[in-house]
Amino acid sequence: MSVQFPQIERRAGLSDHAFIRDHLRQRRPVVVTDAMRDWAALGKWTPDYLKGLLGDMTVCLQGGGFQETRRMRFADYVDLLPRFESGDVPAGQEVPYLRWSDEDGGFTDALFRCVRDDWARPSFLPERFYLHPHVLRSDPTTLRHPASGIYVSPKGAVTKLHADSGLTNAVLCQVHGRKRCFLISPDQAPLFPDLKSRTPEPWDSPRLREAYAGARVLETVLEPGDILFIPGCWLHEVYTLSASVSLTYNFAHVTEAARYMPFAVHYVASEAARQLSPPVLRRPVLRLLEGYARLGRRLNLEGF
Repeated sequence: MSVQFPQIERRAGLSDHAFIRDHLRQRRPVVVTDAMRDWAALGKWTPDYLKGLLGDMTVCLQGGGFQETRRMRFADYVDLLPRFESGDVPAGQEVPYLRWSDEDGGFTDALFRCVRDDWARPSFLPERFYLHPHVLRSDPTTLRHPASGIYVSPKGAVTKLHADSGLTNAVLCQVHGRKRCFLISPDQAPLFPDLKSRTPEPWDSPRLREAYAGARVLETVLEPGDILFIPGCWLHEVYTLSASVSLTYNFAHVTEAARYMPFAVHYVASEAARQLSPPVLRRPVLRLLEGYARLGRRLNLEGF
């Protein structure tokens, strides 16, 4: 690797209390190295194994962003992966990425149902009292959590620099293959005023430091069994180093209520207000909520 950045902290034996104290409340990323050691998925979830479960279903593929680029049979997509591993693809071709696919019969839902017994809530995450999803007890194997997906990607795939929506945190659980991840704290987001038009550099480019505009970058390489915690609002860019299967979902916990609730109230209320009828009721409520948002921005609350 031609350019190196400071490493994200790596921990083993992390309890839920220590996670809340040291990382969730502090909004500090961490790689937990042993929180999925009991998962049957480890050593089992290869692209070919997943193809054997649902190979005939149609999947929606994305590129470096989250926009759909094309659709094809899952089996045909998996059969493409070795070509990217060997470099047998045209130069400049965008690498297809399967993140989630909920159209055409709901592939991602079907896949989660097939592998429900192979994984569990990561051991360092608290069991109870979530704000998003709004559940007393979290069991992501039975209730699909926000932005949940089983990602399948070939070597060279990239998820462009972005922050997840809704102030939520994310866990990225690496089951098969390797990924290189770059994280940037929210206070440096102004260095990237136009993320939509930004083109990522290759992960091994000597220009990588310049591509991050002088930001303070943290990085890690995820190996099978590693789980990366990405705090809410942190920018992240993720490169697939070898054919990969990973699982991810987002959440917000009650210990973050002071940070999360002002945004959540505005978001939920605004969505409800847009459904009001007749418009004579809708307009004043939306104006009131916009005033609330202006106050939030003036107070520098996140999410406004």
